[in-house]
Amino acid sequence: AAKNNSFGIVGMAPDVELYVVKAFDESGDGYHSNLIKAIDWAVKQKVDIINLSVGSSTYSKGLLTAVNDAYDKGVLIVAAAGNGGNLEGKGDQVEFPAAFESAIAVAAIDRYDRRAGFSATGPQIEVAAPGVKVLTTSLSGEYEYASGTSLAAPHVTGHLALLKQAYPKLRASELRELLHAQTIDLTGEGRNRYFGYGKIELPSELTIQEDNTPPSIGFLDVYENLWYTSAINTLVSRNIIFGYEDNTFRPHHPITRAETVTMLQRALQLPSSQYDASYKDVKPTHFAASSISALKERQYVSSYPDGSFRPEAPITRGEVATILSRIEPMNENNKATFPDIPTNHFAKEAIESIAGAGVIQGYPDGTFRPNQTITRAEFSVLIDRIILK
Repeated sequence: AAKNNSFGIVGMAPDVELYVVKAFDESGDGYHSNLIKAIDWAVKQKVDIINLSVGSSTYSKGLLTAVNDAYDKGVLIVAAAGNGGNLEGKGDQVEFPAAFESAIAVAAIDRYDRRAGFSATGPQIEVAAPGVKVLTTSLSGEYEYASGTSLAAPHVTGHLALLKQAYPKLRASELRELLHAQTIDLTGEGRNRYFGYGKIELPSELTIQEDNTPPSIGFLDVYENLWYTSAINTLVSRNIIFGYEDNTFRPHHPITRAETVTMLQRALQLPSSQYDASYKDVKPTHFAASSISALKERQYVSSYPDGSFRPEAPITRGEVATILSRIEPMNENNKATFPDIPTNHFAKEAIESIAGAGVIQGYPDGTFRPNQTITRAEFSVLIDRIILK
């Protein structure tokens, strides 16, 4: 939250209203009761996010109650996972309160996206952020480099503060889900005990909304003038995609392979096709069975090497590029290359041609991240751009 005063560093969210609560003594020691009082005080001040760069190996029912109560009242709790990890990444060392389900446990990574050897591991890890040799303020009034999950947690708190400013109407649980979507999977295997959902990364197209900005087309979480609003409006009006029963659209949720083919069938206006049970993991009664069959007949989609379709799996950027390139072949003379796509990657040709045509872009760092999942908002934009053009 450091202000932009042309000196030292600028924080991730320099315009926040920041409260600092001193719960421990000058040595950094204290009791659970101190921390409970600090959390309760912050909740009474109606803060949106609490950063807890503290940890204890001792469980406390009172602390659990305080954290749960804060979360139930709409306050996001971001907590350092702890520095008791080991180089091998073995064992579970996540400390309290980070280990509580209502808290967001943050692991530490270095500048090369490697897990810090000290960073605690365990199933409670939710996201990862920079925590090695981070430039920060010191008690001497100067700046110094420091390491620890206590340095990683504030990155996540700042990220959430910006999301809260951009989407003021979203509930704490929805902002938490949005945080999950705005991560880079560092292993390609989904959530894991080392990085959680992955390294946090704000999208370049994040737009700050005023509190009085009206929701779009009846969804509580879709606002006017966002980069994806027009596409969602179009697809909803044509019955290509729908929202949820709670009047949300969940634009930043990953979209599954089943949802993808269903949307494509509607967008392409393909007739329903009798499902031939060609995929071992798709039953004839599955909601997407006829859509899968319709796209399979036209060779737009195919199975995995093991004969499965994996309908409930989130679809990746590489898979989407492959499908779209089959539906709408691109000019082979215009290709874009990316350093993170191996020569033997199944989607290499499709990505290069579709990105070269400007249909889908890479990231500011020059990468494409073919194994990263795609969101409902992103896929809506792609359908609007390439099929409904």
